[in-house]
Amino acid sequence: MKYPFHFLSMKFISIPLFILFFFPTPCCSGQISTDRPGFANGTTIVPTGMLQLESGYQFSRLPQHKEHALGQLLVRTAPLERLEFRLGLNSYIATRDQVKNQSGFEDWSLGLKLKLAQGADTPGIKSLNVSAIVETTLPTGSKAYSANKLQPFVMLVLDWALPGNLAISPFMSYTLVSSQSSQFNEFGGGVSLSVALSGRSGFFLEYYGVAAQSDYGADISYLDGGLTYLITDNCQLDLHSGQALSGKTPDYFMGIGFSYRFAMKK
Repeated sequence: MKYPFHFLSMKFISIPLFILFFFPTPCCSGQISTDRPGFANGTTIVPTGMLQLESGYQFSRLPQHKEHALGQLLVRTAPLERLEFRLGLNSYIATRDQVKNQSGFEDWSLGLKLKLAQGADTPGIKSLNVSAIVETTLPTGSKAYSANKLQPFVMLVLDWALPGNLAISPFMSYTLVSSQSSQFNEFGGGVSLSVALSGRSGFFLEYYGVAAQSDYGADISYLDGGLTYLITDNCQLDLHSGQALSGKTPDYFMGIGFSYRFAMKK
């Protein structure tokens, strides 16, 4: 059965098209640095005066159903060198299980990323970068996928550059999750190891886990990895896949992404 992907409706694409139409000028400020495709976000702030769009598709096979997510759209811009605004338009979801099929839009999200510490450019302990991300979902999604409440989220991310084109990034997070009947605390954390394979390609391997407040869900850990490739300094492709290491099975995912940045016209 084909999923009813009417995600090309103007409701989904009107904002990205508006942005691309009015701000189409490519920028030149080093290479693009994205917050995808891993679970953790990076410490990097988008350069001031630029707009960055990150998007993707992911297929997930979960214990009770299969899920397609198209969009994963994140809009990033920075009014200051250490402060970034973030608007998550997220995805159009289609879910299929043994009983029914359903589809709709996820909640949007709104947030900030703040650079707390800027490290040295040379590898080693002095290269430490630290950033904090504060976001919340907005109850804008379809009935089947909306939390109908704000869901605050906080993440602290660190990274160090290591010899041999390696980098290590530990992270931790907190989310106030909303269900139909209640709200509960969810904690997350993990570490990501990345390596630059060349001037334009890279590989990452990531381990992370999430732990829900007692009686609100099982603790689950994941291992995922992927590749990134720079088509140009402003345009990136990515591939990723991952597998749950605990909890009910099957539980795995795979996806592809595309990111692009450009200078905003004055």
